[in-house]
Amino acid sequence: MSQHAIPLADTSDLGRFARRTTVVRIGLLLAIVVAIGLCIYEASRLHVGQATLLGPGASGVVVLDISSSTDSAPPREIPGVLRHLANAGGRSGLVLFSDVAYEALPLGATSEELRPFLRYFRRPALPPAPAAGANGRFTQPPQIVRRATPWSRSFRSGTRISAGLESARRMVLQEPSRGSDVLLVSDLNDSLFDVAALEQTLRRYKHDGIHLRIVALRPTVENRGFFVSRVGKGAFVERAAFADGLTGQSGRPLAGGTPWVLIGLITLLAVALAANELLCGRLEWRRA
Repeated sequence: MSQHAIPLADTSDLGRFARRTTVVRIGLLLAIVVAIGLCIYEASRLHVGQATLLGPGASGVVVLDISSSTDSAPPREIPGVLRHLANAGGRSGLVLFSDVAYEALPLGATSEELRPFLRYFRRPALPPAPAAGANGRFTQPPQIVRRATPWSRSFRSGTRISAGLESARRMVLQEPSRGSDVLLVSDLNDSLFDVAALEQTLRRYKHDGIHLRIVALRPTVENRGFFVSRVGKGAFVERAAFADGLTGQSGRPLAGGTPWVLIGLITLLAVALAANELLCGRLEWRRA
């Protein structure tokens, strides 16, 4: 016994409490160590990626409808989508389709490679309003000349959405590690002869676990309803999701989920530390 200790006749009675305190202290220590380790692990898994139409930090395939019916689509929609994806970075393949489809960019291409395609989807400036003639009648305005594209003469004709989606599906299945998201940009005005093939393709997407999202370019109620009944309303992307591309902004908005697991682990760690202070503190004598 230390010369500074105070002799106590009941010291032996405190042994049971000392052993209990030791067990509690060791248990709390282990809980704290495990909680700290799990917090570090969960923090290393946190990912804040670019907010894109393909999901934060994800890559995928853009399936772009270039059939002649899309000429009536809002003029800024297609360039807005491409600009948004190019600004966000990441990787994105590109499939162009009309009644046939072809792979314009492989799945591993950088999203920046979408930017050169923007020039093909900018509408020519509208001509000035016609002036009234001498007889008070307006002269007929000049015909709007559409911008020539590599697909103007031979590629743009009918529409087979299944062809574009099947091409994207093959790309995803060949390189599943690149991503399983497909973004369809179309007015959804499909050929009647393609309906059966399109339904089969959509079933294959569900079976293969391919996530389909849709940017609808002013579709009819019937065409939109067809896709809603097959893939649900949640597959449709609102204009606000690519507003930065519509306005020409060059920023890269970030997106990420709330780390609920990490928050729970931090709460558990705080509770364990508080319990350690309350249950395992030094024995203090109160003054009489």
